[in-house]
Amino acid sequence: MTTFVGIVVGYDGSSPSDTAVDWAAREAARRELPLRIVCAVDLRGAIPSPLDVGAGWAVTGAQEAARDLLDEAALRARKVGADLEVDTALAIGGAAATLVAASETAALVVVGNRGHGGVAGALLGSVAFALTAHSVSPVVVVHDGAEYRLGPDHAIVVGLDGSAAAGAALDEAAEIAERTGTRLRLVTAWDFPGSAWAGVAALPAAYEEELGAARAAAAEVLEAGVERARVNHPRVEVEVAAVRGRPVDVLRREAAPAALVVVGSRGRGGFRSLLMGSVSRGVVQVAACPALVVHHRGLELHAES
Repeated sequence: MTTFVGIVVGYDGSSPSDTAVDWAAREAARRELPLRIVCAVDLRGAIPSPLDVGAGWAVTGAQEAARDLLDEAALRARKVGADLEVDTALAIGGAAATLVAASETAALVVVGNRGHGGVAGALLGSVAFALTAHSVSPVVVVHDGAEYRLGPDHAIVVGLDGSAAAGAALDEAAEIAERTGTRLRLVTAWDFPGSAWAGVAALPAAYEEELGAARAAAAEVLEAGVERARVNHPRVEVEVAAVRGRPVDVLRREAAPAALVVVGSRGRGGFRSLLMGSVSRGVVQVAACPALVVHHRGLELHAES
């Protein structure tokens, strides 16, 4: 595929990838960026054997089916508006590798959380997880039926843990919030390790001290997050929540009514009580709303009009 600097969406004909195209088209229109719809066909799954007499026919059939899918997806995307620039790309190879390569220049890559398209080898399936681990650009993973809800009636939830990756996620989320009028909700999950319970369970004073330290650390993380958001994006409405519990569970609940949940990849806080860790995979799997995963190393590639 040629170098592309707009929004890329993976498509395989499945219902989640239909939703991903809808979401990506809305976001591309909002940013005034072109949209590229990509379908990947792995020929190893399209033919039974390199020496099979029907191999050529099978390859041709797989490619034609993929082109038909891309045409349908392009028509779907163009319903967002006549001004949206849409093109398609048929790639030969694995979907994950294809989209990771596209992420090197894309402003954003969008993918459904799973897929089961009719084109052999074009199954998104675990592609979403591969992208959260290896993409250079930010990645949005969209669950089947998720709505595009960026705007003043909803919030963008950001998971914070004091790490550089979480800071990059906050910057990305705040920029989107400012441009869409969406409020920003900063969330940190706190607790202290189970191994600490044995030593303090029978000592109420020590127990309360541990809890107090965990709460204080969470408050510091949120305070720093609010300051960072307001310095760079003073017009954004910011609210905070420090919630005791496992980060994935906390973010799942917080994200249920949200327009978007945003996490940094490979986050690891400096406080032992802030158990955000690397939760991007878990959030992608369980969040009902679209999940945006931001890689700290790739933040400079993000460009929004």
